[in-house]
Amino acid sequence: MYKWAMAALLCCAIVLGLSGLVYAVNQNATEIAKEKAEAEAPENNAPVDAEAAEAVYKKTCLSCHGGNLEGGAGPSLETVGAKMDRNKIRLKIMNGVSPMMPAFKGQLEDTEIANLAGWLAEHK
Repeated sequence: MYKWAMAALLCCAIVLGLSGLVYAVNQNATEIAKEKAEAEAPENNAPVDAEAAEAVYKKTCLSCHGGNLEGGAGPSLETVGAKMDRNKIRLKIMNGVSPMMPAFKGQLEDTEIANLAGWLAEHK
């Protein structure tokens, strides 16, 4: 009986140890992916083309975030620039927010995403 209990504890320890290792590797991969995305980002201080940003917003964001950024199915973006900087907004647009917001990387050009993020960052 004692041997079975020790074997069970040993198995649990191994499983927990491996789970921790997998988690740590996944976290590291996520950080590397974020750093790579930041390094590949168009200039974060590029001037904002408000007209182009509004057109992209109307095409891709309006249905969830509302015509005046007031929110709806998605959260309000009226003061998003006070909560997040331009780069954080850009990363959310690129990668989406599970489960509701889709990732727009591949659907929008990087310059469109950067411009939209800059425009949203101005809303404080």
